Amino acid sequence: MKQDGSVASSSRHWQAAIILRARQELAALNLAPDADMEEVLEATGASRSRTYGLAARLPEYLPDRGVGRPRKDESKEDVSALRLELQVTWLVRGHMALHPGAVTKRDERVQYSDGFRSFALDLVGPGGEAQALTAKQAAHALGISVHTLNSWLHHGPSKLRKAKEEAPATEPAPPGEPAGANWPHEVEAILSFWKTWEGNLTGFCDAMADKGIKMSRGIIEQVLFATGERDRKPHQRHGMGSEVVRGAIERFFPNAQVATDGKYVELTLDGIRHRFCWQLVTDVATGAYLGFDVRDQEDGAGFLNAYEQAKVTAGSTPVAALRDNRACNVSSAVEAGLKRDNVLSMTSRKGRPQTNGTTEGAFSLFEQSMPDILLSSSSHREMARSIIKYILTAYCSGRNQTPRKLLRSTTPAEAFSQPSVGDGEREEARQRLDKLNKRARRTGKRRDRRQEQPAVRKLMHELLVRIGVDQPRKGTIDKLATLGLDASAEAAGIVLAKLDNGLEITGDPERYLLKIAINLANRNEDIAAFEHVLRIREKAGQIILEPLHNEDARLRTTLSTENYLTTTAGLALDADTRIDRHFWWQHTLNTLATMTGDKRTEHTRHLARKVATRYALHYRERDTLIGQLARVSTALPGGM
Repeated sequence: MKQDGSVASSSRHWQAAIILRARQELAALNLAPDADMEEVLEATGASRSRTYGLAARLPEYLPDRGVGRPRKDESKEDVSALRLELQVTWLVRGHMALHPGAVTKRDERVQYSDGFRSFALDLVGPGGEAQALTAKQAAHALGISVHTLNSWLHHGPSKLRKAKEEAPATEPAPPGEPAGANWPHEVEAILSFWKTWEGNLTGFCDAMADKGIKMSRGIIEQVLFATGERDRKPHQRHGMGSEVVRGAIERFFPNAQVATDGKYVELTLDGIRHRFCWQLVTDVATGAYLGFDVRDQEDGAGFLNAYEQAKVTAGSTPVAALRDNRACNVSSAVEAGLKRDNVLSMTSRKGRPQTNGTTEGAFSLFEQSMPDILLSSSSHREMARSIIKYILTAYCSGRNQTPRKLLRSTTPAEAFSQPSVGDGEREEARQRLDKLNKRARRTGKRRDRRQEQPAVRKLMHELLVRIGVDQPRKGTIDKLATLGLDASAEAAGIVLAKLDNGLEITGDPERYLLKIAINLANRNEDIAAFEHVLRIREKAGQIILEPLHNEDARLRTTLSTENYLTTTAGLALDADTRIDRHFWWQHTLNTLATMTGDKRTEHTRHLARKVATRYALHYRERDTLIGQLARVSTALPGGM
């Protein structure tokens, strides 16, 4: 009978083997088969406790396996997998032979061309020769590391750092031969080899050095640029042009135009954090702080209180009052109050914060110069509000007594003490400001997204709570709702991806999310504008599109659906012009839209990987293409 802890628990064969071995040991010690334990201990010299301990643990050291043949050795290589790896390796060898520069190595760093990454992803993608291999086997066959392959398949590698290399010294010409005698031949060799080169410029310069051409990187780059073979990439992005912001703000005289806005200020009292809205009124001409109010949130009553205080500070009513487009700032009560004083009502242009630069600058300066307000007291919330009000009063008073370069080293208080301007100058300023106001109102509005707003509000509220904002501001949710589902959803995806990669949002999470959504909404409008331009060109029958249509017709008649999809995507990513890229990419998206189920998801995910590893494209353009693939893969009801 099997007993717990006996060797029979492992195998009866091991049980018999141990008994047999025990008899052999007894014979070697000249002991009888029925010798007791005392005789065994005396013959071996072992201790009783140690012996019994080892006997109890003996079954742990026996193999736990049933009767039968041992399992097949799993470490043995699969012959079919090895053959498949060899086949993939031959394909890689052929690709590298036909595409010089596809893989280059400088010191310990290996760099891959966009074409090689696309080729490798096609091998491991749907229908590829290496699809059946594991990631380790595929990486071994491709000649790359598993980490590199996984980064291409999942997230895409990080941006390639610019190589910092020194230009090789040019060898002096042999004696008797004039310097630069081989220049035409070297230039011809450079141009000939560049036409078949697919790597980066650094690898190309190293390859030229190996071929005996000792030109520096700068000279080779100049040769390629002068012959039209390669364009120079800008070292830095262009900032906002002066024409974009010109005329956004115009200064006249003190109290001609006042501007107002709100900023949330926080104070910690007895460990409890309080947040209030500081609504400030500033003078555009001088930058003076004329009035403010502190409320729980930005509203029309706060603006009117700050405006009344500004009238007392300035000594008269302004010509015009500038606010942003919040509903509370353009409410009927606010408009009635301005109309009662015959003050021109103005609103800042959407997407142009520089039109309210004086107030925004005041908030920025306050944020930079004021530390966190930490107080300990037994007071209630109203005392916290009063403390903030006193701090802001001191701050604004100090700013009004600070000389300004704009006022020729005089203070805003001194500017307001000067004689007031005449009625004619005030009327001239009013007419000019009225023109600016009308021009701002003529700016285009976004399409009506009222049907999308409930869904966007719910999704964005849940997202902000998820990233740590317990009570999102209503204004933030309203703005995200007006931006639409496409921009807000894509912005949410970007923020979640950054958080998954370890990003810590140090500033205001709401402002961070809103800024991303605004940029994406502007990008989507640019894409929509380009769509309209392309349709107009198609209707006009421009000659430039005729070859594209002819080639598309040929591909449709000669290729299957999947091969047509792969071909159009490759033409789009390799295109030299935006027209060609957009044409072929649109046909790729249309083909994906005709697929259904897992097949469409598989192909869109594969194309997204190829786009993410196409570093010749600007990262904004890569983001745009990936966003379009996501919308095709998971289309929402109503085409949203």
